[in-house]
Amino acid sequence: MPLIGISFAVKESIRKQHPLYGTRRIEVAHIQDEFLGGSGERSNLQPLSIPEHLADHVNKAQQATDWRIASRQYGAAHLIATRATPSELEEANALIANLPKKR
Repeated sequence: MPLIGISFAVKESIRKQHPLYGTRRIEVAHIQDEFLGGSGERSNLQPLSIPEHLADHVNKAQQATDWRIASRQYGAAHLIATRATPSELEEANALIANLPKKR
């Protein structure tokens, strides 16, 4: 889902911070999700490849103690997965397999 209200120039400057910028599709992701009180401020945004972004939401879902939060995180992961290529999904699955177990 696009980050509404954040200019393309700001998003692009954040994407450029990722070491794989220019060779992979890089998205701008929230560190603390907006539905959990996070903002669209630059300090709450980070560049992630699509596999990293998908794995990040799966990790947040697995770590959640509230099923509603887990459900929202899995929903976000699903939306990212619909944009992913088969190779990005394969990479995301490898990242997810190596996630830390629930705390």
